[in-house]
Amino acid sequence: MVDNLKTSLLVVSGVEQAAVQVGELSAGNVDYCELANINSSYGIYALGANRLIVRDSKLGKPILANVTSCKFVDCELTNLMDNTSLRGYNPSIGKIEYIGCKVTYAAGVTLMLTLSSTTNIELYMRDCKIVGSASLLPTTTYPYALVDIRNCEFTLTDNTTSTTRRFMMVPSTVTVFNVIDVVINDSRTSTPDLVIATNSNSTVTKISGVTLNGNSANLYTRLMYLTSVAINSVVENCLFKNFPSGVDAVTTTNSNLAIRNNGCLYPSAKFVINQTSGTGYYPFIGNYGTLATPHIVSSGAGTVTVLEYGTAKYS
Repeated sequence: MVDNLKTSLLVVSGVEQAAVQVGELSAGNVDYCELANINSSYGIYALGANRLIVRDSKLGKPILANVTSCKFVDCELTNLMDNTSLRGYNPSIGKIEYIGCKVTYAAGVTLMLTLSSTTNIELYMRDCKIVGSASLLPTTTYPYALVDIRNCEFTLTDNTTSTTRRFMMVPSTVTVFNVIDVVINDSRTSTPDLVIATNSNSTVTKISGVTLNGNSANLYTRLMYLTSVAINSVVENCLFKNFPSGVDAVTTTNSNLAIRNNGCLYPSAKFVINQTSGTGYYPFIGNYGTLATPHIVSSGAGTVTVLEYGTAKYS
């Protein structure tokens, strides 16, 4: 325990302890704190570091409090901030990064990132591999304003204790949502509801280069559910594999979403548009694969205009 310390730079290395605590409860007593080669079966209490970096460490549960930004680099984590841990609660927290981390979730953990801060948080994940069935983002309002996930691989295993089968359900506070070059292996045996979903506040959404490897035994209702996303939002270069027939590949509500260069292998997938009011313009460009008949279904009280170019209408 490093307690009641005021310094501009603190470096701690080579610690093996059940729990590691850095700083006192009041914020700002340490400007920069770097932890390296930490082996902690429970986790880290970072109580007073403005900027926290954890490198090459094995942690049970990273626990944050009173930090303005934190970064985990090349760490092995049993959980992130899950629904059973002490959550980060400082209103000034602003940025969380996971770079090159390996994360494994224990059975019974349903949510990965449940920070209870009251301000907007930027979440970045790069080059991470995560195994478990915990939902990446909570389905209720949590303080994330930006979510940016790139070059990561998620393997969803069965978790019978989970109350929801949704994986990446973007909280209503998120305005920028990017999922780029991501592989999602869904091997769950329970019936999931959906895999990726945005919300009405996601004014900038880009889902690009995502491969969804599904379990054909599951009764998915939809793969991507995007509500009221902005005109500059796009789902592109995605591949849907091994999903059962009749599943909705992309469902969008009251938006102008560009869907281009997406492929469906094995399912009789369809694109569903629910234009609840007004007029929506939907460019479909270069989509291919075993699409359902009809492959684009529209509903709702609004007017739908589909601009289709080079799309394989049927298998």
